[in-house]
Amino acid sequence: MTLAKTKNSSVSFRKVWDAIVRARSTEASRLLLQANERRR
Repeated sequence: MTLAKTKNSSVSFRKVWDAIVRARSTEASRLLLQANERRR
C-alpha cells in the first residue's frame, strides 16, 4: 500500500512538474517575444 502511494504521488508530482516546466517555457518565450518587439 505504501509503495502504491509513493508511486501515485511521484506520478502526480511529475505531472505538476511537467505543467510548471511548460508554463515556464511559454512564459520565457513570451518574454523573449516582448524583448524582440521592444528592440524594433
